[in-house]
Amino acid sequence: MLDLTALQSFVAVVRTASVAEAARRTGYSHAAVSRHIASVEAWAGLELFQRTARTIRPSVAARILADRADLLIDEARQFEHDARALSSGNIGELRVGYFRAAGTTIVPRALAQFAEQRPAAQVALSEYALTEEVSDALVAGDIDVGFVWGYPDVGVAGLQLTPLFDESLVLMTSIERGELHEDASDLSRLVGEPFVSAIGHKGAPPIIDNMFIAEGLPAPTVAHRSPDHAMTRSLVAAGLAVSLLPALGVSDPYPGVRRSIAREKFRRTWLATVADGRNPLAGAFIDAACAAAAEYTGFGVTPMRSSSRR
Repeated sequence: MLDLTALQSFVAVVRTASVAEAARRTGYSHAAVSRHIASVEAWAGLELFQRTARTIRPSVAARILADRADLLIDEARQFEHDARALSSGNIGELRVGYFRAAGTTIVPRALAQFAEQRPAAQVALSEYALTEEVSDALVAGDIDVGFVWGYPDVGVAGLQLTPLFDESLVLMTSIERGELHEDASDLSRLVGEPFVSAIGHKGAPPIIDNMFIAEGLPAPTVAHRSPDHAMTRSLVAAGLAVSLLPALGVSDPYPGVRRSIAREKFRRTWLATVADGRNPLAGAFIDAACAAAAEYTGFGVTPMRSSSRR
């Protein structure tokens, strides 16, 4: 296969009908340009130029091949440009895993900041229900960066973690149930109250059940199952149930719902990558997510302002 240097010289001679002018344009010596066009002729098996003592005239075949060579040279330049842009993290695709509460709060803010820094980059989003699913996807190479969470620590190993924020456990009731908020940390006030919990959860869920049991109280009675936070809050606002949820998904006000902090620093969220992650866009997204978390002012959400990673 011909190298690009020979093709560049060949095109320059075809366009200028002069070895000397081609040498000036390409920056190669006269002798080098002559060798280059001779190598193209040898490779093509054609005499591509009519030479005299003072002139060199390209044939029709030379002009056709020069047009094709121009395309190859342009593609090679674009290849070089894209390779450098990919290696520097200016373009490419980043695959991000998240959980639903983050998807409606922190993730859009992080994406907006990321887009300002990397406008040519693409992002592919995947939603996960469990932090173990996110960590498994990272290890399997299905995603490049993922939001993981724990109560309060993340129970996964082999990942590089960047802290984002702590969430309080939030008690939600209808606006009329002010008596339950006089001491929201007193779980005994909630005994006998109908709870709403997520579809697919066991209990209110188990981590909430265990909080009650640890205090010698019966586990909550789940009266309703909800597919998302919007329906949960609608049921609460209607007075049909109460709920205890991590703050992120309910950090914005909702008509008819009263909120109080039942437990501080109940859940912690991190951004995770594999230790040898090689997507150069990941670092820029982590910076964007940290900035978004630091600016977030939702109820019960406290940024972990340290940017250190472990």
